[in-house]
Amino acid sequence: MTDLSNVERGASSSRTESTELCGSLVRWWRGMPATVFKWALAIDAIFLALYVLSSAFARGSVELVFLLSLEAEGNPPSWWYGSQQLLVALAFLLLASQLFASDERIRRFRSLFLVSGLGFGFISLDEVGEVHEIGSRALVRFKALGAFTETVEHSVFHIKQRIHGGGTWIVVYAIIGIALLFWLVPQIIKAYKVWPKEVGLVAIGFGIFAFSAAVLQVVGYFTKVGTLRHYVYVFVEQGLKMGGMSIALFGVLLVLSAGAIRLTEALAGTTSSSV
Repeated sequence: MTDLSNVERGASSSRTESTELCGSLVRWWRGMPATVFKWALAIDAIFLALYVLSSAFARGSVELVFLLSLEAEGNPPSWWYGSQQLLVALAFLLLASQLFASDERIRRFRSLFLVSGLGFGFISLDEVGEVHEIGSRALVRFKALGAFTETVEHSVFHIKQRIHGGGTWIVVYAIIGIALLFWLVPQIIKAYKVWPKEVGLVAIGFGIFAFSAAVLQVVGYFTKVGTLRHYVYVFVEQGLKMGGMSIALFGVLLVLSAGAIRLTEALAGTTSSSV
């Protein structure tokens, strides 16, 4: 009889510990998206502020200006852009993984999450690895393709000066992006009906990012480097770029958080029933 009571007490203690652990994990997952979003916005604001300060007071220090420039490659701000996009990609790929295979709400959109994760992963690689810059420089080495890039720059953007293929990537990326968007629209609409707030945030954030990375990029071709207009342009373009990606990250983390909470509660229920 005593042994039976000890077993029952042990089982009760295990259930209590499991419930407490589940509660802690659920609370963490619920608060995580907002916490990450606040930190992301704070980092965005810090880089914007440092850019203004370095542009205004440190023009004589080439190294410092490069280190804090929002339009340079291979420096802390560009690494932050890439990190934002990588976080979004990893969140989407987690949703597409076997981890959520038992969650019907998420499993229905597995292909959408997979393509989105790969897409954001490529954007991150492009940001950190300078894919379109390297591609643009490679294009002009070939006579036929070089002539094509000049035609695009002159006819689409009406750019008179040579920018060595710099405008062509916008057209190429736009064609690929629009094709993918049309292919994914039916799934995006269905996902919006399931997660209206979350999908709306991702769409708004990515829309802001795309507008700044493509449309405002064209505006930059018409601003003279070193002028006040150019500094304002860079501040607005890169600010929207970072802010948009932070919003998109918040949206996808909300979906991931909800799925993780359901998974945690399901695992806790299974553990409790087996004790």
